[in-house]
Amino acid sequence: MLLLEDNPVDAQLLKRSLSSEWPECKVAHVSTRAEFAAALNESCVDLILSDYFLPGFHGLKALELAREQCPDVPFLFVSGAIGDEIAVESLRAGATDYVLKDRPARLVPAIRRALDEAEETACRKRSMREHEGLINSVDGIVWQADLPSLRFTFVSPQAERLLGYPARSWLEDPCFWQDHIHPEDRARAMSLCAGMTVEERYKHFEYRMLAADGRVVWLRDIVSLRVETGEAPQISGIMVDITLQKHAEAARRESEAVKSAIMEAALDCIMVMDHEGKIIEINPAGEKTFGYSRSEILGQILVEKLVPPMLVNRSHHGMRPCLAIGEGLVLGKRLEMTGVRADGSQFPLEFAIIPIQLRDRPAFTI
Repeated sequence: MLLLEDNPVDAQLLKRSLSSEWPECKVAHVSTRAEFAAALNESCVDLILSDYFLPGFHGLKALELAREQCPDVPFLFVSGAIGDEIAVESLRAGATDYVLKDRPARLVPAIRRALDEAEETACRKRSMREHEGLINSVDGIVWQADLPSLRFTFVSPQAERLLGYPARSWLEDPCFWQDHIHPEDRARAMSLCAGMTVEERYKHFEYRMLAADGRVVWLRDIVSLRVETGEAPQISGIMVDITLQKHAEAARRESEAVKSAIMEAALDCIMVMDHEGKIIEINPAGEKTFGYSRSEILGQILVEKLVPPMLVNRSHHGMRPCLAIGEGLVLGKRLEMTGVRADGSQFPLEFAIIPIQLRDRPAFTI
């Protein structure tokens, strides 16, 4: 332990308290800025205790030096008179805790708590370093947050690449994640995370976040809950960028809407049949032309339903080879034929068969 104290009597009392609690602990006592700086550079320090008011050397300056040289070492102020404003200022500047000299009973518990927190932080950082390669290889943002506050305690470097904000912003601002969710998705996303329970430890959902450059980024968040005995629950997850997928889905819906509009508005009969000759789609003009409703005609073999009986065999003979391989002389050409309506009446028709490719099989428009 490194003790910065200008009063020899107070220093001796502190050393005695520390030695009685930790007999094997070495306490290095310094009283000036130069001695303090040298001790930080030369010694392996596990804990720093410092007076706040020092001749020619302010306690906050000591804290600043300590944070520069050993940022993870617990730093406690032990002083005679620290008001509330100074205490808050000290904690904001990075002090771990403070103890008043007239309340010596608080010293040992405060040190124990500080050392436990430091060990927990060190273990977490070791674990993160061990998994750093794996985390950095993930094509998404790996994160961890406390419940019920939803304050982030870890976020991987991919966050800056994906959304443009420094990773520290997620950690320093307790409401960063919530504030950067798209307003239309914010309440739902927060509710899904905050409402996780032991019975439902895993969820995945999609929402939008606002990137630093103004872009809207779609994320799929895969979230899991961790509950350890005696510890506050935590959630962790992986945010995966699905923006391109969402844009592709929107484009596909627009394309389908346009095609549907064309089918509905067309004055000529339009049908789609599969490679077996079954009708799988027909537009309203086709229903009117042949006198069948859509439900009556879907799934029927076209040449057996819409061609006069005496022409069925001939039609099968001409179309089957083309349908099987998607190639043939009749494909793409204007052809003439006789059709038959639902009432049995026959009429001349002109048509063309155009091959198309569905997701998993060939098809044809007529």
